[in-house]
Order: sequence, then structure tokens, then C-alpha cells
Amino acid sequence: MGMPDKNNKKGWTMKKMILGLATAALLVATSAANAATFSFSFSNENGLVSGDVTGLILTPDGDGTFAINSLTIQTAPAGIGFGLPVVINSFFQNSITVAGGNVTDSSITSLFLGGTAISLAGDTGGVNGASFLDLLGGANFGATGVRDADSSTLTFAAVGAVPLPAALPLMAAGFGLFGLMGWRRKKAA
Repeated sequence: MGMPDKNNKKGWTMKKMILGLATAALLVATSAANAATFSFSFSNENGLVSGDVTGLILTPDGDGTFAINSLTIQTAPAGIGFGLPVVINSFFQNSITVAGGNVTDSSITSLFLGGTAISLAGDTGGVNGASFLDLLGGANFGATGVRDADSSTLTFAAVGAVPLPAALPLMAAGFGLFGLMGWRRKKAA
């Protein structure tokens, strides 16, 4: 099959449809990059606010040491004093180690909402860091909110892998359908 003649509208319509479907296939294929989602939780042991903090972190998929993409605080005691959920995308410590699909070490700290801090720091053995959700200020920094001084209650659990970005396959399918509809409309005319 040769190249369609520019004066042959049917040939150019077919070429556009093939290019549209090829683009859609490429978009679907490149959307295979995944991210892993892990839930986290820790409990108060030595802070002033009783309760648990839970949430989600989004990391690159696979094993290794990574910077996380985002952290979402889903639940926290009312004594902390802000609405939930809170999504955090900026960190001054940002490292997580995943081995065999499990989080084995974390060093994640962020300041957010104009004076609140969260830290998820420690290995799965409960050493080398503290986990806290705290209001900043004063000599009691790290002790005014929910605090686990040795991260002994800090846990992570794999939630699963999600396609990034999730809209790409839908967008690709839409482009493919649009091209097919245009081709059928031209063919009917």
C-alpha cells in the first residue's frame, strides 16, 4: 500500500485515523509508569494529644530509596486543630526505602499550614527517629501534639500500585474514538 495522494481525501482520512490510533496506543503504552501507595499510622506515646495519625504516601513504584511524591494526612485527633485531609507536597527531609514491596526506612519531614510539622522517621525496628504531628513553637516542640519519640508505633502497609497519570489511558481512548468517528463520518459522506 503506497502513500495516499494529497488530492485523495479518503486516503488522507485513513492516514489521520491511523496516526490517531498510533498516538493513542503510544499514550497508553507510556502510561505504564506506576507509583506505589503506602498507608502509614503512628500513635501518641509522649505528646500532649492522645490518639492516632493515619495517612497515605505516594512513592515511585519498585524497590529502592526514593523521594516520596506526596503525603496525605487522613486522620488525626481533633486536638491538633486543623481540617482533614491535608495533602503535603513539599518536604525538607524526603527519603523512603522500599525492599520487597515493604517500607523498611523513612526520613520524611514537612512544615505545612503555616506552623505545623509532621515527621515519619525511623526504620521498621522502631529506632533512628521520631514520628510526630505537631504545632510548632516554644520549648515543647515535638511534644505538643501526637508524638512517638522512637517511632515504635510507626507502621506502613502497601495499598497498591496506581497508574500515573491515571487519565492518560482514558485520554488515549478518547483520541482513538474521535479519530474513528471522524473516519466513519468521512466514509459515509
